[in-house]
Amino acid sequence: MSEEAGAGLQAFVEHVEALSKTSSDSGINGFAYEFALLREQSNVIRASLPHEAGTSPFNAMKNRYRDIIPFDHCRVVLPADPSDEDPGADYINASYIKDADGNMSYIAAQGPLSHTVDDFWRMVWSENAQIVCMACNIIEANRYKCSKYWPDVGEEDDFGAFTISTLEEKFLTPDFSRRIVRVKHKGQTREIINYHFLTWPDHGVPETPASVMHFVQEVRRAHLGESGDPTGKPPLIVHCSAGCGRTGTIIAIDIALRILNKQGVFSKIDIFNTVLKLREQRIAMVQTWQQLVFVYKALLQVVKYTLATLEPPKPDLPPRDPAQQAPPVLVDDHVYVNVNLMRAQSKSISEQRKRALTVIGKRADEVSSSSSANTLASAARRGRSRRVKKSAYKHRAGGVGGGGDQQQDGGGGGGGGDDDAIDEEDEEEEEEEEDIDEDGLVDGEESSSSRGNSKDRDEHVSRDGPLGFPNRIRKPRGPRPEPKAWTWSARA
Repeated sequence: MSEEAGAGLQAFVEHVEALSKTSSDSGINGFAYEFALLREQSNVIRASLPHEAGTSPFNAMKNRYRDIIPFDHCRVVLPADPSDEDPGADYINASYIKDADGNMSYIAAQGPLSHTVDDFWRMVWSENAQIVCMACNIIEANRYKCSKYWPDVGEEDDFGAFTISTLEEKFLTPDFSRRIVRVKHKGQTREIINYHFLTWPDHGVPETPASVMHFVQEVRRAHLGESGDPTGKPPLIVHCSAGCGRTGTIIAIDIALRILNKQGVFSKIDIFNTVLKLREQRIAMVQTWQQLVFVYKALLQVVKYTLATLEPPKPDLPPRDPAQQAPPVLVDDHVYVNVNLMRAQSKSISEQRKRALTVIGKRADEVSSSSSANTLASAARRGRSRRVKKSAYKHRAGGVGGGGDQQQDGGGGGGGGDDDAIDEEDEEEEEEEEDIDEDGLVDGEESSSSRGNSKDRDEHVSRDGPLGFPNRIRKPRGPRPEPKAWTWSARA
């Protein structure tokens, strides 16, 4: 089970969920219980490991806190200086810290005192450190937590045999900044990057892990590069005020992130043993139970994100029978139809259903034929009604023309000319006027008198055409007389 991808990470998530609960019997929270167990085992380790160098009379004044003393087996030993007659010249309150692979990757240190700033720069120079990570402010709660070991931007200051100048200072986020510091010693010059987290309360934790995770990622990228390989890299110096609470929290998170970066989904995260090993190398690393909870919650977000990137395992299903597979879908540019499926469905229709569809089709054809016949009959009646209307209009117009004043060419000529004009006008407007016959019937209706008067109907309509529409049969009118304005004398 442990070899499966994501099994160790899922176990970590379940462990954090279990620690978040409070026991109904004892009323103790899981995180508080684990921290109490961690403290109990740490006290046993502390009592068994010597720390004589930090308690010697020569070095006691170099410790910021009397109870935070480095163990002798892992303390940082400064190189000897022949010009320094101090018997404790090799002491500084700082400890080497190993990562999960045993690499000496960190140095956990207290914030330098005013009289130990030169020792701090001796440590930076001798370890060839390139990154210094600071997790406290100069003053917190009206108390000095760390001496300022760098000058302001553009200025230069001497600390023992080291000349320090700050080239640049920039806030990367509202929570932390980055300084570029130049160090000169015995004719040599180096540039050190100093990352400074400003919003972490002493003995407490930030409101959310996001800002700290961003800080740790930025520091780790600058320290190890994109590869994340610590091989051959100088140690990362991390300090706060005492060099154990906030310093231990940052180092514990970074160790777990290195494991995730190296092992990926096969990682196994064990915060309890990680912190316990840190306490074997320096006293009170991850100093409070709130800081322990903070480490868990900060890593929980990263672990859940890593698990979310895993694809769900595909079940080993037996091969499907080709006969049970769905028929292929024929795809068209505009219509997506499974033709084979439609054919298969049509074959399964019962004979009774087919007969019902046939009857419905025949009825639809009959209704369509009847509708077409009615349409043709209505059009024929409309044509006959228009002829009757035109005939009556022409008779009335002719009567008016005959009763008027006769001209020299004959009175009937005037009536005939008006008849032609009225006939042409009627042909142009017959599509726009409402067709009403002599009996006041709307076009399409036929009265009994019009049906019986076959003589008048035959004058204009002889028979129906091939499409059922009436054909007009008229007598040829012959050439029309030219107007007087068009006579040959007028043209001449």
